[in-house]
Amino acid sequence: MALELVYTSAERGLRAGTSGFCTVAMTRGLPPALVPRLEALGGYRPGPSGNGPKAHCFWRVETAGSVAHVLAVVGPAPPDHTQRTNKIASYLVLDAQDVRAASAGPAWLLARPSLLRTRWQGAPAWIESPVRVPASGPVGPRACAAWKAAAGDAGGAGAAASAVLRDPSKPIHVVVPASLDAMPLADELIALLPPAARWRATFSSYFIPPVAGVPCSIRFCVDGTPAADAARQSTSMVIALVRGAGAPPEGRFARMARTGVDEEARAEEPGARAAQSRRPSAIRLEPLAPAAPTPRPTHSLPGSFFAAAPTRLPASVEPVS
Repeated sequence: MALELVYTSAERGLRAGTSGFCTVAMTRGLPPALVPRLEALGGYRPGPSGNGPKAHCFWRVETAGSVAHVLAVVGPAPPDHTQRTNKIASYLVLDAQDVRAASAGPAWLLARPSLLRTRWQGAPAWIESPVRVPASGPVGPRACAAWKAAAGDAGGAGAAASAVLRDPSKPIHVVVPASLDAMPLADELIALLPPAARWRATFSSYFIPPVAGVPCSIRFCVDGTPAADAARQSTSMVIALVRGAGAPPEGRFARMARTGVDEEARAEEPGARAAQSRRPSAIRLEPLAPAAPTPRPTHSLPGSFFAAAPTRLPASVEPVS
C-alpha cells in the first residue's frame, strides 16, 4: 500500500503555521523525515508555449540509510488564493510489496489512470487510507513503436537502455519536441531492461534541473527549454528525437528495441538450447592458398555509421565522455 503527499500553493497548509507553497494533504504514517525531501522535488516551470506539460517522474529518495521509491506528477494548477500562477505536485511513496508486484516498472505504473491526484480543492486534510497499487504481472520487452514514430528508428531506445543498465548514475538526455508525450517513450525504454533493473531507472518525462542528492537517470528534455540547451552542452549521452538524424549503434538492445525480441533470453530457452546441441559439429577445411588481403577503403561510405565515425556516436546520440 502506498502513501500520498500533495503539495501546492494554499492559504493554509496541513502543518500549523504553513502557507503559500506547502503540503495540503498527506497520508497518516508517512515518515516525517521524508516530507521535506518530497516538497523539494516539486520544482516546475511552464514549457516554451507557456503551458504544461505535466512532469511524470520516478525518484529513489535516500533518507536515514533507506531508499524510498517515489512516483510523482508535477504540473500547472489553477491560480491560488492570491490569483498567482500555481502548480501542484502529487507524490506516491511505494512499499516493497508494491515494487515487487509492479514488475513492469515505474513508467508503466505512472501511466495507470487516476493513480495520483492532479488537483486538490478545499481545506488541508489528512488522508486516512493508503493507495492500493495495481500489479502488472510479468512483462517482457516489446518493439518500441513510440520511438520509431518519433525518430524513424526505435534503436535509440536500445542505446539508452543499454547505457542505463551499464551505469544508472550517468544521465541520459533525450531531447523531444514540445508536442510529443514522453511517457510512452519512457515506458518502452524501461520495458527493455531486465525486471530487476527497472526500479533503478529513475526518470522525468519533463526534466528540469535536478535536486541535489536525488538522481535522475533518464531525462526527457523539451526542445527549447533551458534543460535541453544544457543537455546539448553536457558531456553526457544526448539522444535527439529528430527524423533522419542518423542510426544509433547496433547491438543487442538496439535490435530488441526494433523487434521486441531479447536474443539473449531466447537463446536461454530450453528449446533453443536443445536445437543448439543437435547441430552437427562444424568441419574446418584448410584453404588451398592464402587468401589475398582485402584492400582498406580510403574514404568513408556515405550513410555508414561505423565507417564514418568508428569511435563517435552520430550527432543525435553522443556518448558519455
